[in-house]
Amino acid sequence: MALREALAASGRVSLAEDVTHALLSAASLSTEFLGESRVTLKKILRESSDQLTSDERARMWDVVKQLDETFRAHFKSKVT
Repeated sequence: MALREALAASGRVSLAEDVTHALLSAASLSTEFLGESRVTLKKILRESSDQLTSDERARMWDVVKQLDETFRAHFKSKVT
């Protein structure tokens, strides 16, 4: 089940809407999509961490870390 559907099915409609917003941002700039995804994942982890399995939390944090690294590399390349 996709994250958006899983959130909606568990009653976390607001977070599901955040995921939808992040997905819709994919049609625009890739950095905007990645930024929206990063914000949304952090919000899910902050607001629903107790409703996620340890594996789900670990996978989400792994994605957040990857996004953080991508942004650091992207902005570093803009500076140099």
